[in-house]
Amino acid sequence: MIGKNALPQKDFSTPHTDTIYATSHSSEASVIFTGSLDRVLLGKDNNAGVEACMLIKFYSWPDSLVGAYITSASISLKTVYHFGDSTGILSFNMYSATGNWTGDSIAYNDSLFNYPTNYYNPSNPIAATALTSFDDSSWISINVPDTATLTRWFITSADSDNNFGLIFVPTNNSMIKGFYSFNSTDTVYPQLAVQYKKANGDTGTYIHAVGVAKYLTRANPALKSKFSIPNDSLSYIQNGIAYRSTFHFDSINNHFPSTILLHSAVIEVTLDPSSSFFNVNHAYLTDSLFAYFALSDSTVNSSSITLSTTYTNAQNQHVYRFSVNSYAQTWLKTPSLIKKIYIAGYNESLSFDRFALYGNNAALVSERPRLIITYSTSK
Repeated sequence: MIGKNALPQKDFSTPHTDTIYATSHSSEASVIFTGSLDRVLLGKDNNAGVEACMLIKFYSWPDSLVGAYITSASISLKTVYHFGDSTGILSFNMYSATGNWTGDSIAYNDSLFNYPTNYYNPSNPIAATALTSFDDSSWISINVPDTATLTRWFITSADSDNNFGLIFVPTNNSMIKGFYSFNSTDTVYPQLAVQYKKANGDTGTYIHAVGVAKYLTRANPALKSKFSIPNDSLSYIQNGIAYRSTFHFDSINNHFPSTILLHSAVIEVTLDPSSSFFNVNHAYLTDSLFAYFALSDSTVNSSSITLSTTYTNAQNQHVYRFSVNSYAQTWLKTPSLIKKIYIAGYNESLSFDRFALYGNNAALVSERPRLIITYSTSK
């Protein structure tokens, strides 16, 4: 118990429990950095309103192939995930990148990024590709017909302005696929297979698996508009974009004196499944959420993370529960602090699951986000 030894137990009343409800809520965009993840995502799901483009770059060729002429090439990728219609078509345009995007030099942010059109020429695709009938554990092959670009990559083994890699932009409408990246196990790294011809006439095949990859995502305008409505009846968590739910509990200092002996504090939020977006069989990739303490209206304390537990209430609704003792104690002791939490998806950067949570103005009081405090007061 917080404050357990501050005063003798006999100086406090029998513990009892009170509940206060969130005073406001919203959905706020965050930033996802995907260059260090074990997968990349590609595709579009118009039903969910989300899409992802993939960026990949191979480099560090062996010296023996520097200056070789590339006569044909293909990229092999190992699937690991899908979102949307598993039987749908994955189609996309392939572009030669024209600027350096490696690492986290670009990331999703509405104010900075609306697909990296300054990194490729939208009117000049290398190829249009459509893939069908593959599961989440298959190798797929993508033909790269622009041998002139690949030959330019092989001018030097060092990373250079001759090689900015490739960008894949989706043109399908019902599925997003996940592929292993260079941050996974080496047996499933992306592979570039080339047929080459050297100046001396020697020919051969070479497979290369050194590179960097990432993905960039966006929500369509209708979805962004839905997320941006303040104090709508729902607050949204959208993995992959990423949007996070926020809740304020501004009435805590009016309801509880700072001198209480706090035994426990939990926040509960209730899922609206009809407005959520699952993958297959009505299941999330991981049915867990994280809560973060807000340092200011736009700053998250990432070290304050707490993982949800879940239960089903008497109305057969799915409820997420967070232990927030330290949050509540800080709010009580420092009334001037903002009383705000962020809630994010556990797999925020690895999936496109959407959690729709009832907001502070939900029709049923039992569905509203709430802070439940068990405490004692001094006698």
